[in-house]
Amino acid sequence: MKVKSMIQLMIVEDEKATAAELQGMVQELCTDTEVCSVCYDGETAVKEIQRLHPDVVLLDVELPGMRGIEVAQALMEMERAPLIIFVTAYMDFAVQAFAVNALDYILKPVDKKSLARVLLKVKKRMKELQAPLAKAAFSEHTVTLRKLTVNRGDRLEIIDCQDIRLIYGKNRQVFILTKKDEVCKVKITLQEFEERLSETAFFRCHRNYIVNVDEIKQITTWFKQRYLLILKGKKGMEIPVGRAYVGNLRAHVEF
Repeated sequence: MKVKSMIQLMIVEDEKATAAELQGMVQELCTDTEVCSVCYDGETAVKEIQRLHPDVVLLDVELPGMRGIEVAQALMEMERAPLIIFVTAYMDFAVQAFAVNALDYILKPVDKKSLARVLLKVKKRMKELQAPLAKAAFSEHTVTLRKLTVNRGDRLEIIDCQDIRLIYGKNRQVFILTKKDEVCKVKITLQEFEERLSETAFFRCHRNYIVNVDEIKQITTWFKQRYLLILKGKKGMEIPVGRAYVGNLRAHVEF
């Protein structure tokens, strides 16, 4: 799926002068946000949202016929529902707004400061939502790393990635430990290794360590319910599992 570069915004407001004012402020405040449609009633808004799939909707609460809350309730059933920013004259609207998963609400009359605040919030949420898409798009064009080279004097020796037991960072440098217990310095970063190695064979267990799941011999508990991985090999190295990476371990090993 393509990651969007422009945020698509729809305005739903029954007062045409207010709708035009909102559109002008959005265009002035955000060069990366495009007003894709302006609707003046709830029924039309629902149809247009289903047709255009905007990223965010500035939605007036008081609309003729279908009220803003009812529009938001209808959108909750969509597979790809837009972010909702309610525009209201009521100070105590927060409970109703968040009951329909609205991102935020702004009070009428809308000023640039309030609108800029919610649009910044939209951008942050859009960034969070699109991060997995960006990673997937990157992955689609990234070839899985199968072999790498290490310096051996005046020659480069090729090492099969499946022969790597451990990859670790130390003193701002990256090293690999092979199944033969050889340690080699490499130029690839830990982040690059994590992105390009097979996720079925390797996983990150700590900010400084990536392990070959087939090279784990034992798992033992550490202090404060932490875990240590005991690796195969003569040294039986003990590798800590960071708290944020326990889920990665459980995805590969049932315990």
